[in-house]
Amino acid sequence: MTTFAISTDALTTTVEADSADAAAAKFAAGEPIYAGCQTVDEVEARADELGGWANIEEIEPEKKTVEFCTNDEWMRVFGPLDCGIEDDSSDMTNAYQSAAINALRDDPRASAFEVVAAQGQRILCHGWNGAQFTYQLGGFGTYADLTDDEKAALDEADDAGRAAARKLMTTED
Repeated sequence: MTTFAISTDALTTTVEADSADAAAAKFAAGEPIYAGCQTVDEVEARADELGGWANIEEIEPEKKTVEFCTNDEWMRVFGPLDCGIEDDSSDMTNAYQSAAINALRDDPRASAFEVVAAQGQRILCHGWNGAQFTYQLGGFGTYADLTDDEKAALDEADDAGRAAARKLMTTED
């Protein structure tokens, strides 16, 4: 379902529908002066006949920013790459990030996400560690409220990232 904004010279409302024409039909069913209209063009034409105007447009869903940790130390000491390796783990961090982010981009449950590198103080180990995210999993954190499906998408992306890092670890031995 998509949300559509319907504005006329007399009112503004939103309607959930599968298409703009379906939204127009739902709107018209509840407004007597638009009764019988089944498409956007018909609603707009009826408004014009009455000396007014009508506009029906899709409302873009708000993006939810999800940050990924870019700090090798945090990823190694506190995060998903906690594997006892003391040396530089940037290759493992890169493998994790690449696989996890690609998994998110391919997952329709994550379509509302804007995936970005850590911002501000969160680029530092203590900054990411002290971030008060509303939801954090593996190398991802967000201040947005997530649905269960979105959390599941992050969980699967984290699994993909961990698998890529483990694969790199076993090939380096």
